[in-house]
Amino acid sequence: MSWLDDVSLGDDRSPVVGHPQDFLVGGGPGLCVDTEEMERMGASLQHSAQALDVLSHWIPAEQSRLAHRYYVVHARLVSLCETPEGAAEYGPQLAALESAWVRFEDAAAAACHGSCGTVALSQIIGALSQQLERATGLYKLTEDDLRNLFAAFDFETIMMHLVAQHLALRQYFPASFTVEGRVYHTKQMSDTELAAVFLSWMQAKLGAQYYGASNSLQVSGNGWNAILHTPGFEDSPELNAAFDGWFDKVTPQELIHAYEWDDPLVVAGVLLFGPIQFFTYRGLLEKTGAVPRKTVPFGKQLSALWLRTYDQTLYAKFAASQQETRDTRRANFSKTPTGELIGVNRAQRLEHKVLATQDYDPRKQGGGAGRGRTMEGSQAGATRTLPKNPGDVFRYSNTIDPYGDNGAFEIQRWRNAAGQKGVRVILRGTESWDAGSGMPQDMLTNTEAVAGMKTGPARAVEAALEHMNVDSATPVELVGHSQAGIVAANLAADPSFTSRYNVRSVITAGSPVARAMGRVPENIHMISFENSNDLVPKLEAGMNPGSANHVTVWGNRGSLFNISEAHNRDSVYAQMADDFLNAHYSQGDYFLKCRNNYMNLNEKIVFADSQRFEITRK
Repeated sequence: MSWLDDVSLGDDRSPVVGHPQDFLVGGGPGLCVDTEEMERMGASLQHSAQALDVLSHWIPAEQSRLAHRYYVVHARLVSLCETPEGAAEYGPQLAALESAWVRFEDAAAAACHGSCGTVALSQIIGALSQQLERATGLYKLTEDDLRNLFAAFDFETIMMHLVAQHLALRQYFPASFTVEGRVYHTKQMSDTELAAVFLSWMQAKLGAQYYGASNSLQVSGNGWNAILHTPGFEDSPELNAAFDGWFDKVTPQELIHAYEWDDPLVVAGVLLFGPIQFFTYRGLLEKTGAVPRKTVPFGKQLSALWLRTYDQTLYAKFAASQQETRDTRRANFSKTPTGELIGVNRAQRLEHKVLATQDYDPRKQGGGAGRGRTMEGSQAGATRTLPKNPGDVFRYSNTIDPYGDNGAFEIQRWRNAAGQKGVRVILRGTESWDAGSGMPQDMLTNTEAVAGMKTGPARAVEAALEHMNVDSATPVELVGHSQAGIVAANLAADPSFTSRYNVRSVITAGSPVARAMGRVPENIHMISFENSNDLVPKLEAGMNPGSANHVTVWGNRGSLFNISEAHNRDSVYAQMADDFLNAHYSQGDYFLKCRNNYMNLNEKIVFADSQRFEITRK
């Protein structure tokens, strides 16, 4: 919102908005300035000015009343001092009275008309009240402008909504469908959720053809393994009956698209799929004369394009490239921050690790230079420090790199000086862009999470917390960027999870969490950071609901035309969190105060440890 930089209250005033990347905040748009609080402050100033004005009139009136009594007493003492005896007896009293009255008159004059008198203070506070009123008006004007600008959120969100409408394919969905006994009612689902269901089903089918079908997930910790059943939408008999055979039904005519660039769906398609992929089919079909231009409604073309984009041949090539990337990551793991910290050996990776805290640093407690001790006392990788503020938590997640096909997350525990405990789950985002491989942090989990399904990573978190014997009284914080934020928000919105674990704080960044946030209970404090140039959090095609305990912070970082830059966890979202909280905006201070209190982070942390868990599809 850099156009606000020059707004000021006068030549001698500081700018109303002094940061070139100010925030929008709340469940709806508005500057990160609490105008209601400003109005309360203004009303308080006006009340103070009025009280001082009344006082400035009361002091002379009281002085006049006291003067009458003074002169009566003074006259009496003067008469009593007319004789030598009276002067000797009452003279000192008369002198003391006159001296006291002079001091009183001086004090009354200063109280009314001095530099800090009631008259001066009333004028100063009145002027401050007027300036605050002007500032509030400027902010309100700006907020109104922003509300108009964000009435439908923004262009990309509108496009996502239109795309979701065409991908939802409501006319082909059954009225209800089941997955492992859970019933989904189509009418109760949004276009985005139905689109995600369809894409999950399609990706699972393609992944099964390339990797083999899998409905289980292995989660591993310190000497512990568990196999979890993870059903997907491809297991629904109703969806299979509705969608099986679609790959064979796509016709060339359905691949043509509207040519004009003023069609917003064309722009949306290019943003989603890329211009080369998007226009290749049109060019080939027009060149061969298979179809004339604009003979098929774009709504049919878009869904067909999804199917065509994910056809079996193309998917096999893409999946092979993704597997190569994972193999390269495995080979280079020792060079990553995590590999250097905890080692490549599986047993080393999964050991308990002690974290440095404010009062305890294992590196200085016999752990060796740059190395810390595990819970069992054996040597392990270099000790990390327990992060506290959201920006540091996001940066910390860099040291939870996945290993090849194994996804990874970490559970941290701490104890403060008062003996109170806390637990934090730090999840990682998308690590692979295909679907159905051994790596569960992939596109299949993305679409399943947006559709509201309990994903494999979510089930793994639940199992890991149970394995670590986290009780129902210990407060739990869930943190995630991108896909991980969706998983975190879905867990906080799941009554079966929150009835078992005491979730008190959720922090997400660059994640589409609008629908999940609407289901997260009000007693859970949730803050979501979203970059206005990042397409990822807009995939749900809706704005996050807001309340005192559920806050969304929008920043303006990077470029809309560089998705990886605008979505970056460190350079964008960690920095956004730092800037927002360090600026001491009321919403940020409120969140930190409540979150630190509930998570027992408001006192010195005397001990902390961490446990890495790895997950893979089997």
